Amino acid sequence: MAYPKMADSSAQPSQSVSTPTLPALPTPEEIARKKAAVEAKFGPGSWEKSQRTATPHRCNPHLQLFLASLSEWRVSEATARGGRFIGCLWAKEGEEPPLF
Repeated sequence: MAYPKMADSSAQPSQSVSTPTLPALPTPEEIARKKAAVEAKFGPGSWEKSQRTATPHRCNPHLQLFLASLSEWRVSEATARGGRFIGCLWAKEGEEPPLF
């Protein structure tokens, strides 16, 4: 039984390295066509709404402190900060508990 020949490990690697190319940016006509399709499907003003940036949740600072104390194994602080975070989630907007 003959085995297939193995690749020669002493061979030099190929010197030509292909670099990936970035996709081309859409033309203004393509953007206008996409905008018209989005507004036809989802209603007027939906294109502008989709271009907004996300805003962090009002309880995000409480969550960050809670996770920081968990990652550093400070259990007593994590318990207190976790309670404040849950309290913030249940609180009405503007009545959030102060940071720990």
